[in-house]
Amino acid sequence: MQKVVKVVGHQLYFIKHNTMQLFYTVVNLEGQPNGDPNFSLGGFCSSSIVPSESMGSVFGGLSEYALEKKKPQYICICLKNVFPHSVKNILFWLDFDDEQYYQCKYRVGFSLPNNRQFENVPSIFAKPVYVEFDTAHGMNDAIELPNMQPDDVIGVWFERRINDDNSEVIGRSNPDWLFENRERTKLKEEWFDIKIKFDEDK
Repeated sequence: MQKVVKVVGHQLYFIKHNTMQLFYTVVNLEGQPNGDPNFSLGGFCSSSIVPSESMGSVFGGLSEYALEKKKPQYICICLKNVFPHSVKNILFWLDFDDEQYYQCKYRVGFSLPNNRQFENVPSIFAKPVYVEFDTAHGMNDAIELPNMQPDDVIGVWFERRINDDNSEVIGRSNPDWLFENRERTKLKEEWFDIKIKFDEDK
């Protein structure tokens, strides 16, 4: 039997809660709460589920500092198998709506835990050393993940990078454009679906 978990982010939500789950990470101890994605920087799986249909539940608004410096941002959430049985043939990909108009570009990477601990970074602007990122845009570009036993966890890292090809990003360097478009300078809501397809190994 195949199931698809559909998640929307950088606002994220699950259409099923008794299946594969996404949690924020926490740096100090597994199972501790952490409801702030800005501090979901790897380490351990927290007890805080990524909330449903909540603005900024993966990445919040883009700061003027990040826009000016064009610094990539990174967060890590935890994919956890909460089934009482294993899952296999796991595929993970992102789907976008009109991606060409996005002010940011998004990539994803994965890390397996060592004694249930993931790599962690000191700030949202720090790139994890041991994680390779890929676009994984669309099912044809899906990334295959290893089989997961009950309670297994995988670290899911997201990268947000300024899209230098976006007309609004380019316009920010022009004072005349900024004045004429002062109502458009805030980061728009950018949505993408996170899709996870898998088989239950009953």
